[in-house]
Amino acid sequence: MALDIDGDQAMDLLFQTSSDGIQVALGSRTSFDSFAVKDFFSNYVQTDSQNSNCKSPNTSDIISIPNSNAFVDLNGDCLPDLLLTRQTGSPADLADATKTVNTYYEIYSQVMVGGKSTYCLASQDGQLVDPAVTLGGRAGSAAMPIIEFADFNRDGLLDMAFATEMGVLNILYNNYSAPGPKATNLCNDINNTSDLKSKPIFPTYPFTVGENVVQEGLNTRSDKNIVFNGIADSMPRAGQPGVPGRLRVADIDQDGFADLVMTLNFKNDTTTTPTTFTRTVILLNQDGGNGQRSLAQVKSSDEQSYFAKIIQTAGDSAELLAFMDIDEDGKVDFIV
Repeated sequence: MALDIDGDQAMDLLFQTSSDGIQVALGSRTSFDSFAVKDFFSNYVQTDSQNSNCKSPNTSDIISIPNSNAFVDLNGDCLPDLLLTRQTGSPADLADATKTVNTYYEIYSQVMVGGKSTYCLASQDGQLVDPAVTLGGRAGSAAMPIIEFADFNRDGLLDMAFATEMGVLNILYNNYSAPGPKATNLCNDINNTSDLKSKPIFPTYPFTVGENVVQEGLNTRSDKNIVFNGIADSMPRAGQPGVPGRLRVADIDQDGFADLVMTLNFKNDTTTTPTTFTRTVILLNQDGGNGQRSLAQVKSSDEQSYFAKIIQTAGDSAELLAFMDIDEDGKVDFIV
């Protein structure tokens, strides 16, 4: 992943090798053809002996496949924090029925020490799924879901969204409070790590639907012969898997709140040779009453809805649905 890990306004690269673990290739503002490579953990991460509010990371686990990463401010101190998803076994172990692979995410909060950027591993239980619960009871362990971030409740802090392979969309609201105005700046204390030890940034697994957790089932079908088959891969090719499918986040109805779009895969068992097809799902982030937000799924049968027409256009063979403002008129356009 690309990030400015040391705050010198030059782009760096974080990567993993089979022999040396997670490394950082430091970029330069004066040279674009050479990088200085340093170990991530020993050079940038505080251990619990250096800062009692930080966890000591597991340096042997690998970055998960598929993986999510982000370099965004998650605790309101105006410094970007690092999120990595990791797993306990090799990629091949995920499909091995004799092994259990645990997946989890980590949040490394950026902390300034002596004017330099360091990272404190938050005491966050990063589990998102039960490794034993797999789609269709397939052998192996559940893979790490793809994570997206957006401020879904518009409280000034980023929230987390992901969909499990079992077809459950989860939105985890940020547990922290956005900083209020101060005489010097609008940020939380950049040197304060005490909250990271006692207060998880996001709700912890197993999740309970309530004030800080929203869940939406995506796999409900009235026809018992139609089987949910996970989030559809993007751009698959014959005999080859595609890019792992993911959520798409944007304010598509222009009400100021982030909405969600995804393409789901289904299998039809009514014929001798089962066939697969896709369905596009649009979830609008709406007022749920009592200060809460709720997700309303657009129905393809609503002929008066622009979004329903998008679903109808996507049909049953869409490989990817995304959006951007193609004609620069200030409105979100769809790409199918």
